[in-house]
Amino acid sequence: MSNKINIKGLITVVVLLAAFHLATGFLISPLVAQALVKNLNETSDLRLSVEKVNFWPLTLSLEVKNLKVFDPADTGRRLLLVAQARAHLSFLQLLAKRLVLEQAKVDGLRFAMAGEPDASFHMPTAGSRKTNLDLGLTFNKWKADWGQNKEEMIAKVQKFLKEDCSKEKLDKYKLRFKQAKAVAQKSVKKKLKGRIVEFKTPADSGLVELRAVGLENAYLSMQDQQNNTLAIDQGKIQASGVVYDPELGGLAYDSLVVAARIKASGAVAGSLRMKSVNKLEADKRRSEYDFTFQGLDLAALRFFYQSVLPVNLQKGKLDLESRTVFLDDALDSQNSLTLRDHSFGGQEYAKVLDKINPLALSFKVGGTVFSPDFKDLDSSFNKLLQQNAKEVIKETVKEEASKALDKYIDKDKGSSDASGVVDSLGGLFKK
Repeated sequence: MSNKINIKGLITVVVLLAAFHLATGFLISPLVAQALVKNLNETSDLRLSVEKVNFWPLTLSLEVKNLKVFDPADTGRRLLLVAQARAHLSFLQLLAKRLVLEQAKVDGLRFAMAGEPDASFHMPTAGSRKTNLDLGLTFNKWKADWGQNKEEMIAKVQKFLKEDCSKEKLDKYKLRFKQAKAVAQKSVKKKLKGRIVEFKTPADSGLVELRAVGLENAYLSMQDQQNNTLAIDQGKIQASGVVYDPELGGLAYDSLVVAARIKASGAVAGSLRMKSVNKLEADKRRSEYDFTFQGLDLAALRFFYQSVLPVNLQKGKLDLESRTVFLDDALDSQNSLTLRDHSFGGQEYAKVLDKINPLALSFKVGGTVFSPDFKDLDSSFNKLLQQNAKEVIKETVKEEASKALDKYIDKDKGSSDASGVVDSLGGLFKK
């Protein structure tokens, strides 16, 4: 009889848990979410809407559909859309006071940035109608800073790399990788009525961990004061092993992949792909970065980069590949670029480059983060000029000769003759 009672009790518990799980997922969580959105809209500058929110308590899973954020100053303008998002928390890690996302995925993210430059970035606060949610400030401020303070920005990048490759930071990275494979340790905490025994690996010390994160079909739009738009379309991000541990170097990750199509003022202007991997190799931190840009339309993107480059590059199609490996502080970077149908705006020092089509350059950067070696870049550029010098000189002479002859030949009936003379002069440069 007791066995029957136990079975019935077990069935009852399972049924109650299932009922609680389904009721919370289908009924309670959507109602709570709508009430929360309404409260935020009434008591803060946020303007939100959400079609559906489902929280499943037994599996600690969350699903969100069509979450929208609107401009408080113009509620007809949507700033952010999350078409669909899913996340799954680890129950056991939550009991251990750690926030661990076993898996998170966002599908259909759309984010628009437009507005005036601003030195700050903040979310609106309750009771205030002022907001920086129209995020043109990020786009314009970055362009202004980079264009006016190139040396300062480069110095900041160099400082970051040197700090990242410092002995203290490298030791923390190595410790984190080693601890990930460490055997579980036992800790005993004495209590008034007994003791608590915990088994965990040192890698479990991270406060926040994202084991697998995915972003699909993302769209990011940025607009400057002149109504030029730069957009990232068909964006994709995949990351694994993302962990935040203040004792072991802060934020770190195992792998990261980013891919997207680039648009300028509504037209496709190229694509990008980036892959990064961190691992421990022969007791050294190995960080790999692969960047690829394909078919960048420099004429369409000129409004964005013109304040950055030291030359007046007006048009062209650019393919760029870069593979960089850091082994502790040692640097090994292999790079190649191909520039087609380009123009440097008629600048005297760059006329020779205009005549090299395609302009292909491959070079490597070695040395260390603290003392990089750019010798190969200099030699590769000089070699490029030497290999093309003959044709460049020939074309330059033809142009100058044509201009000179046009002064003495009747243009109405002799322009073709002038061209023929110049072509015959070009034969002097043949082997």
